[in-house]
Amino acid sequence: MQCWVTRRPAGNSGKGEVKRGMKVEFHKLLKKWRKICGMTQFDLSMVTGFSQKHLSFLECGHTNPSRNTILVLSEALSIPLRVRNSLLNAAGYAEIYDAEPLDSEKLQHILQAFSKLLDELRPFPAVLIDKEWNIVRANRNAGALFTQFAGTENVTGNGASNIMRSTFEKTGLRPYISNWPQYAQYYLMMLRLEMLQDESNEVAKSIIEDFSDDPEIVGAKKQGITKVFTEYPGIVLELKKDDMAVKLFTLESAYSAPQDVTVSELKIETFVPADEPTRLHLEEIDNRLKHRGHSEPFDPIINQ
Repeated sequence: MQCWVTRRPAGNSGKGEVKRGMKVEFHKLLKKWRKICGMTQFDLSMVTGFSQKHLSFLECGHTNPSRNTILVLSEALSIPLRVRNSLLNAAGYAEIYDAEPLDSEKLQHILQAFSKLLDELRPFPAVLIDKEWNIVRANRNAGALFTQFAGTENVTGNGASNIMRSTFEKTGLRPYISNWPQYAQYYLMMLRLEMLQDESNEVAKSIIEDFSDDPEIVGAKKQGITKVFTEYPGIVLELKKDDMAVKLFTLESAYSAPQDVTVSELKIETFVPADEPTRLHLEEIDNRLKHRGHSEPFDPIINQ
């Protein structure tokens, strides 16, 4: 089955993710996502209750899926809501998941909950980011910590409120990440995985194009990632400026069972100390902020 799918104009709910004029085939999308999830047709049949023969016919384009079939398969494969809309489009159905803008009245109670959580995560720096790593909200501890290294303009200034690009750009945090080649190499791999799932992610695409051949990253490949991160149980961000040094790892949290595309793509990244000196440094920052009365979440959109 084939159909033509178009993206909604800017300013509308923006449910669809497929670019204007792109021809989409449902059976190819289904097969792609089954492989991304590492499932065989037998595995998927056991999870969904559909026969393996029926799944084979769907992937070959010999059978037209019902709306409910698409939703069941999407849930079983943990397909993002934005892509679920594309699957529905490709099979000739209307999209069912809205994509409310961040300033929509419908999302304000959710954003308020995220803001409250950001504040509760103190003394740890924490940021709320969208699918392209743009900072939507942040607690004051995040701004206070990162501006100690890169300066206010380079962390929160115009065009700088993107946590991923700030990691890679020399005008951002990159000069202060002491393990940058290895750290960036790891995140380039993560970005390539993101592109497999969402080819419309322009930030991921541009970073991959701009930095894959960076001499420092190319040199790091020869060392191998496993030789660099053996000291800690996870990937660690090491920041250093003069005599100041911190080591952080990140925890991610997201809205459970979202039914809106925008909400489903929001997540909180919390920067947790990887050693005792960093813990003490974060507590010192928090104590200074409390003394100054700065507790409200930082909004980079408002504060630019």
